[in-house]
This record gives sequence, C-alpha cells and structure tokens, in this order.
Amino acid sequence: MRIVVDPTKLRRSGLTMESIPRADQVVVLNDAANIHQGGENVDITCALVASLTAMAVAAARAIPGMGCGGIGLLAHCPADDQRAAVLEVNAAANIPMHQIPAYGEPIEMAAAIVDEKIVRARMADHGS
Repeated sequence: MRIVVDPTKLRRSGLTMESIPRADQVVVLNDAANIHQGGENVDITCALVASLTAMAVAAARAIPGMGCGGIGLLAHCPADDQRAAVLEVNAAANIPMHQIPAYGEPIEMAAAIVDEKIVRARMADHGS
C-alpha cells in the first residue's frame, strides 16, 4: 500500500513533501501504524511466546460466534508477555499479511484455517 503522508506532521517537523531529511533524521509521516496506511508488515507469529498466542486465542474466543479473526496485540517483544495487551479483534482477518509478509517467514494462514475447520467438523461428526 502507498504510504499516507499527513502534511500537518511534516509541517510540524519543518518539512514539506519536497524536503530531503538528514540521513539520521526520523520523520513521522502519520500517526497510524497500519498496513493500509502504507506500513510494512513483519510477521512474527512463529516467534510469539506461548502466553501471547494464548492471549490472542482467548480474545477470539471471547467473541460469541467468532470462527476466525485477526487479533492485534501490543507487546514489548514477541518473547515477553509482560504488560502485553489485546489492541483489537477483527472479524475480517488480514490473511495476506501472513502469507506475503514484507519481512518474516510466510505462513499459509488460509490453509491452516481451512484445515482447522475440517478437523472441527470431523470432531463434531464423531461427537468429540
């Protein structure tokens, strides 16, 4: 996605769209940390400590009827659940961000979701 630039942010930094920042200068382009605002996704799913994974699963299960969803977590690092929090639960999971990450190992998320649904259906058929 294209990066969405907030011109007000640039002006507050004394910059314009034509400015060339210094090599060491950090420039905030907007306040959103969002892939749809031009952010780059880094998939760290496989690096999450088990308690963070459990937190995401619990958040999804807390929504009645939620079969599949995208869970946004905020944590200091993927191996630390101290002060971690659930930011959002989306009923429409952004599957491609896992399958085609800018950085990180791709995960065949759609296949995993289908496989999970098949397993659950078979368990239901057998009364498990």
